[in-house]
Amino acid sequence: MTIRKRRQPTPAFKLPSPYNPMTGQRASLEAEGVFPYCAMMQIAATDDQDDYVICRGYDPRVKKFFDYEETPAEPPEGYVAKPGIPVAKPYGSRVAGAYEVGQVFAAVLPLMKIGDNFTASQNPGVAADTQGHPADLDELVELLYTNDDTPLVVNWLLLDSGSVGVRWASTNGELDGDDPDGTVSADIVKLNTTSGEWEDTGENIDEVYPGYLLGTGKTLAASTRVLVAIIDRLHSVIAAACD
Repeated sequence: MTIRKRRQPTPAFKLPSPYNPMTGQRASLEAEGVFPYCAMMQIAATDDQDDYVICRGYDPRVKKFFDYEETPAEPPEGYVAKPGIPVAKPYGSRVAGAYEVGQVFAAVLPLMKIGDNFTASQNPGVAADTQGHPADLDELVELLYTNDDTPLVVNWLLLDSGSVGVRWASTNGELDGDDPDGTVSADIVKLNTTSGEWEDTGENIDEVYPGYLLGTGKTLAASTRVLVAIIDRLHSVIAAACD
């Protein structure tokens, strides 16, 4: 049986690209510009920075997984560093301690207007003067860098549901609903599922606000176990467990 050769073989197509009347040339089949990407990132280091956190994850731009490991004080010969990926926090969660190691979130590479020009940069940015969201439309957004000896530009931005920073704590003083600006320190506690007992994690929060739970005339005694969440960049009480 004789098979007739195809006039336009599929692998090569042999079809010209569309004509572009604006340039008078054939249109390029390559789309130029900076493109957004999405990846899953896992919190890999203690959250001790206000504006970003170190994660590990796969970077689709270079098709490589970046792991994280704290660099030893005296690295052995041949040691290969695992720096992880610095990822910016959402503007409403920009306070140290908002995330815990092991949490997993989606992350994107956003385009942001940086400075007083209108050039979009693949950087989430940071408010020039205010922690978290800019105070108003006049406050500039600057490039966000890591706080290291050799600062790196932060490209990625975490996406979360707003539930970050929710944790149980034991208050070290009385919280008064009549004083919405009054704060106390608190020790972070975690339930031991084996023993059923609450244990001190060794972490603490310097300022815990009454939040929306306490109204006028209500107080919480010291050593009360409370559930706190980051609301408007402040650790606020959202529930309490009174023994």
